[in-house]
Amino acid sequence: MHSVYGIGGRGGFERMASGNSLTISSVSKSFNSEKVFDALSFEVVPGDRVQIVGPSGIGKTTLLNILASYDMPSSGQVSYGGVALTAMPTDQLADYRQRLGFVFQEPLIIGDLTGMENILLPFVPRSGAEVDGLKSGATKLADTLGVDTVVRHKANTMSTGEKKRIEMVRALVKNPEILILDEPTANLDEEAATIIIRTVKEQADLGRCVVFSVHRDEKLMSIANKSVRLLDYK
Repeated sequence: MHSVYGIGGRGGFERMASGNSLTISSVSKSFNSEKVFDALSFEVVPGDRVQIVGPSGIGKTTLLNILASYDMPSSGQVSYGGVALTAMPTDQLADYRQRLGFVFQEPLIIGDLTGMENILLPFVPRSGAEVDGLKSGATKLADTLGVDTVVRHKANTMSTGEKKRIEMVRALVKNPEILILDEPTANLDEEAATIIIRTVKEQADLGRCVVFSVHRDEKLMSIANKSVRLLDYK
C-alpha cells in the first residue's frame, strides 16, 4: 500500500511568489527499463518537513534530484506554483533553481578554496555590492551553524561535518523557498548532526518547503511532519 502520511505538525506562477507548494504527481523513474519507483504522489507545502525514507540504493537521491530539476521523471510531473517543471521555459526553470537550496550527501566542496570562497562561488558573476551582502549573510549563518572559526580555512583541512555545514550555509545564504537535503546527518558526529537537525527544523518554521532523505537517524526522523517511504512505490 502506498503511503504518504502526516506525523503531526502543519500540514498562478508570477515569478514564483513565496508560499507556493511543491506537488509531485504520479512520478515514476526508470533506468534502462529498471524501475526505481512508480506512481509516487505527494505535496510539500510551506512549513512542511518531509522525509524521504528508505535503505541505501532505494532511489532517495534520484527523487531529490528530480525535485530539484537536476533530473526529470520518466513519467508524471513535479510542479511548483501550479506549473510543471517540464513545461517551464529555460529562464523560468533557472528562476526555480535560484529559489531552492540543495545540500548533497557528499559535500560538493573544492578543497583548495576557503569555506567562504566555496560559499560564494555560485554567486561570482554578481555585482560587488551583492557579493558583499551575501558574504555578510554567510558570516552570520556560519556563526549560527558553528563554522565561523573555520570558514576562513581551506576546505581540505575541514572535517566532513564542517564541510556539510559550509554547504548548508551556501544553500541558505540565498534565502531559498525550498530546501532539499540528501541525508544531511550521514557520517556526522553527534554535535554536528544536532546543529543540522535544529537548522532543518528552524528553516521549516520560517515557512520554507523542506524535504530531506534519511536512512537511520531517528532524531532527524522525529522532526518530520510527513513521510514518503520509497519501498511502497516499487
